[in-house]
Amino acid sequence: MATATLSPKPILHFPQVPADQISQEELAEFIGAQKTLEKLTRLVQDSETSLLARLRNGAAIQTGKYLLEAKRTTHRSPDWKDVATRLAVRLGLDGDAFCSRVIARTQPNESFSLEIHE
Repeated sequence: MATATLSPKPILHFPQVPADQISQEELAEFIGAQKTLEKLTRLVQDSETSLLARLRNGAAIQTGKYLLEAKRTTHRSPDWKDVATRLAVRLGLDGDAFCSRVIARTQPNESFSLEIHE
């Protein structure tokens, strides 16, 4: 019984140059892609900042295909908790109670991001 052999299509096309040589065209294309990515990244960041600011200031969203919401997240970062608990115990304190008091007095970090839904 014969089996069919599938030859995959190449996804990326690179110019045929010797393996020990990188062409100037490749470098120019790479630098151009980097610059394009930087511009697009700035555009996305600026647009997100503007949309988020306007949304938080009460701007209405035009009815249509897309929905926009600001997602608020908060968190505290008690990475130090194990160390602080051990040190508190060494000092004769209740480590868990000490850490609980510190966490209760710590203001949470707050961040906002946009979510666009279709």
